Amino acid sequence: MRIALLGGVFGSPMGKYALSAPENVLLRFLGDAGHDVVPLSISEPPRLAGAALPDVWHANHFGAGAYHLAWSGARPLVFTSHNPFLVSDYPVPESRLERALQAQLLRRADAVVALSAREADLLAARFGVARDRFTVIPNGLDLTLYGRSDEAARPPHAPGELQLLAVGQLVDYKGHRYLLEAIAQLRDELPGLRLTIVTHQPALQAEQERFARELGIGDRLAYAGPFSTAELAEQYRRCDVFVQPSLAECFPVTVLEAMACGAPVVATDVGGVAEEVGDAGSVVPARDAGALAAAIRRLAADPAERRALGDAGLARARSLYDGRRVAALHAELYADLAARVARRAPRARRADLALALYTRRAAAARLIPTGIRKVRPA
Repeated sequence: MRIALLGGVFGSPMGKYALSAPENVLLRFLGDAGHDVVPLSISEPPRLAGAALPDVWHANHFGAGAYHLAWSGARPLVFTSHNPFLVSDYPVPESRLERALQAQLLRRADAVVALSAREADLLAARFGVARDRFTVIPNGLDLTLYGRSDEAARPPHAPGELQLLAVGQLVDYKGHRYLLEAIAQLRDELPGLRLTIVTHQPALQAEQERFARELGIGDRLAYAGPFSTAELAEQYRRCDVFVQPSLAECFPVTVLEAMACGAPVVATDVGGVAEEVGDAGSVVPARDAGALAAAIRRLAADPAERRALGDAGLARARSLYDGRRVAALHAELYADLAARVARRAPRARRADLALALYTRRAAAARLIPTGIRKVRPA
């Protein structure tokens, strides 16, 4: 089968380093299964001049490439949002134009892949799309890049030390402020508690460091990164607890990576995280430093529970999130669509005109938001 796969990492300088980005995982394992996969950037109109028409188009993320496919009438068309803000209770500005285009794309796609049942329910209700148009397929990983290390090979901790790890951009919606407040609550009872934040985008580092000093925990905080996938996997293996304190997520790869390395997980209940973790981790409310502190306190006091959660997470990653399984589920969806939806080449000229108009209007429209969107998941 020939698959045109659009994604945010394709054409990006960082793409070759983002081995666990969902599009890269699909590219790898669909190719291994014998499919002809053509990677294309989501940021520009897809061009396959002189090439055979694909059996299916799959656009990952909202963007010019995805909108162009919807306007051009290309079929069969599969779409995956990966948008954390549409499935989380986090306020973000939006424009009427962008919201209308998102709705149009979701309604014109022949199938929408949701990473969790919660995402499918929320997007169906928000955009008026029939729930049966959604297929739930989670993100996956190349598990050969991860795995638990030999306990004897781990560098020794100082007596009483507990090493926490968080991984992500230093932006407000990642919720690091609440994690810092949780550590401040535990400062006296757990004097060996330490946090390392691994990031490739340190925009708020100075602000976070200042906040940590105000809380009296400046000496408990360290930053590291950016890291290659192999280096990041080693960080997961070395930590005692992985903490994901986000206010908005869809189906975070960092949680999958931690589980795949056998790290016990504490994560906030946003997007599809509760489904992702299942009973293999501790899921707490977002924006609740006390709940984060309680989960960390419990794991700090019980090494056996840390080991059990790590074992459970590793088993869950191997059974549900193996990239080969995830690619096979996508291939089944593609084959079903190819069998019942007639292929249609994109009518590029019409879509080019629409995209040019969108490009001119989008910048202005984004300056005039409809207000602040808040999604309150049930």
